[in-house]
Amino acid sequence: LGLLASLRLIVGPVTIGSVTFDVGTLIYTSVIVAIGYQSVLFSILTKAYAMVAGLLPPGRLWPKLRRFATLEVGLLVGLALVIGGLLGAVLSFIRWRDEGFGELDTAQNVRVVLPAAMGLLLGVQTVLGSLYLGVLTISRPER
Repeated sequence: LGLLASLRLIVGPVTIGSVTFDVGTLIYTSVIVAIGYQSVLFSILTKAYAMVAGLLPPGRLWPKLRRFATLEVGLLVGLALVIGGLLGAVLSFIRWRDEGFGELDTAQNVRVVLPAAMGLLLGVQTVLGSLYLGVLTISRPER
């Protein structure tokens, strides 16, 4: 829900009845996206550790997840998010430069800067989570 709301609010304000949701709401929905993403990542890493440690058996979805959630896929997705974030940051800088490095329209600037920051944040989380998942799932010889 946070992602859907964020994507809609990036385009512009949303008015429902007499209530208008704007960049303040966008900030909160973006934080919800980060919290949700971190929660899912934590869940996957915890499950991987519990299985490696012999605390839990693999669930029925785990083999499917492991086919998709490889180190390589994680690094590529993370890199794409970081590049998207950097492109947004460059776009924001260019817009600022075009205004003579003066004051920008806050609402329009937040609609560029916040998605760029989220791309950087989620991209780095994806790369680090993928590296950690890769380490957790390295095959080890039996002792």
